[in-house]
Amino acid sequence: MRNFKKTMSVLLAAIMAFSAFSAVPITASAAEVDGKAETGAAQQVATVSATQDEATVFRYEVLEDGTAEITGYNGDESELVIPSEIDGYKVTEIGFYAFYNCESISQVKIPESVTIIGIGAFSHCSNITDITISKNVNMIGDFAFDSCSNLKKVEIPYGVTGINYSTFYNCSSLKNIIIPNSVTYITTSAFQKCSNLTSVTIPESVNKISMMAFADCSSLTEIRIPKSVTEIGILAFSNCNDNITIYGYTNTVAEKYAIDNNINFISLDEKTIGNINGDGTLSVADATAIQKYLATITELTPEQLVLADYNGDGVVNVNDATAIQRELVNS
Repeated sequence: MRNFKKTMSVLLAAIMAFSAFSAVPITASAAEVDGKAETGAAQQVATVSATQDEATVFRYEVLEDGTAEITGYNGDESELVIPSEIDGYKVTEIGFYAFYNCESISQVKIPESVTIIGIGAFSHCSNITDITISKNVNMIGDFAFDSCSNLKKVEIPYGVTGINYSTFYNCSSLKNIIIPNSVTYITTSAFQKCSNLTSVTIPESVNKISMMAFADCSSLTEIRIPKSVTEIGILAFSNCNDNITIYGYTNTVAEKYAIDNNINFISLDEKTIGNINGDGTLSVADATAIQKYLATITELTPEQLVLADYNGDGVVNVNDATAIQRELVNS
């Protein structure tokens, strides 16, 4: 059971009133709850920082393990750095709808102390363009970034095991999503209405793509689905680009879904991932082709880009060329 919350509005008003008569910045913390020593009840307060021009409030509650969960925010910072500690309590969770509809925020940095981003945590923060998620986050809740319509890129940290219900619903500016090889499922409407998303690589850890997961992604032209996926829900790729292509393997649910829904399907069975030049052999020439592409010396076709994503993280970059070179050294 989470501990009770103590309202800070009176304290904040007093601090702001005092600050009007002083040019000296004020930092104040609420007093400990009376009787804490006797009852063992954890303190549950908000940290307040105030100056003549600015007031910032992080509301939080203390969890049973002695760490803090941020439960609310009342501020107008555009570049928000979430604290790793408040009043001596380590911040480990961002709670349900904690930053809901905070339109002032354009950038967010989540500290490494945080492991959980709760349901709707940043929902309807329509002006967020960039968010840095702690590498230690292992759970992102339903609706966490719902309708963050200006969010352009997200790198989901390794350790997250699932993309939950409507997590990125209506992130209409999202162009690039990196799904780590720890994710095992992509739930209903997870990326629905991400209308600027053009390509997706599903990692080999995923076994289920639920209904409408990528529905209404009108710019989506290609998706790579591994053999590990054994279930694709109805309408998973409905209302996507008319020219969408599924890259996958024969006799898999990916091929069946493509056939059943009249989607272009290209088999990867006879194509070696990494073999960009199509000579049937993984070689230094393939790593060089990636490097030339990254240096904008040459272009790669959509099919070659799928093959160039050697490590399967959804992005063609220098890591793919390096992985090919390492494979050649070790073979």
